[in-house]
Amino acid sequence: PNSLYEEKILDKDKMIITEFVDHIRAQFYYEYTSEQKADISGSYEILADVECYISQQDSQNTIWKRTFILQPEISFERSQSQDFNISKSIDIQLSQYNEFVRKVTEESKINAETKLTVYMNIDVKVETESGVVEESLSPNMVIPLDASYFNIGGALGEEKPMSIEKTVQVPIPINYTKVYVLIAVDILLIVALVYVLIFTRGVEPDPHERLLNRVFKNHGDRLVALKNKIDETFEYKYEVNSIGDLVRISDEVEKPIIYRFSEDKYEINKFYVINEGEMYFWRVEYPNVDEGEIDDISEETKKLIESIQ
Repeated sequence: PNSLYEEKILDKDKMIITEFVDHIRAQFYYEYTSEQKADISGSYEILADVECYISQQDSQNTIWKRTFILQPEISFERSQSQDFNISKSIDIQLSQYNEFVRKVTEESKINAETKLTVYMNIDVKVETESGVVEESLSPNMVIPLDASYFNIGGALGEEKPMSIEKTVQVPIPINYTKVYVLIAVDILLIVALVYVLIFTRGVEPDPHERLLNRVFKNHGDRLVALKNKIDETFEYKYEVNSIGDLVRISDEVEKPIIYRFSEDKYEINKFYVINEGEMYFWRVEYPNVDEGEIDDISEETKKLIESIQ
């Protein structure tokens, strides 16, 4: 009893004087309705957080928090039902929470804003012939603590419609005109490809390049490419008949076969072996001969010519 209010119950939107509060009754109510029958299952619990915090611009930083269990978790299950509801009342003894805050404040020597958040965690799973849908809700009420007066805030009511999305495939009529056009285009592309395969031939290397390629392939580990021009002013110069002869001389005197490197393959036309004052060289020439004239050429050159013809 007090000299200010005649009624025993105050509306939640009014400013409330803490000294006149005996207790606060929180009524939690959840309702599910559907157009078709479903198997409904889930759980709920009611908790209370006492929190000490500091406000910084648009955010709140928690200093400490203690959670109290007001209603332990309860599971529920309904089979083939179109509606379901939960109704639960909790009496909040505000004086007990204020006393707890004052005790922690005295022990910690921290004097900051505090609040009580009472909330229900609800998890629901609905199974229908069209599919499965799940949702989670947490309606809550927030009450300032250790204050002379306050009003109640928080997310006191929440409505959350559930829907089941179903993908339906609708066949599209066949456009035969487009089909015939695409077939005609495919046929033209196939004909063009066959034409290219039949009438296009690769470009083969000329005889000089093929002969060089053969030399590099067979004797590449003996060859040394020089960027500078090779001095041919030797007192004793000997031209050998084949690359095989030059290879044998290289092995005999234990000297590498050298040539002047060039990006232009036609400028690579001589290979040398130099041994002190002697120069041995082989000139790269591709004889324009018939099969009957091959007998006049060295066996090594014969093999090279026969391999590239």
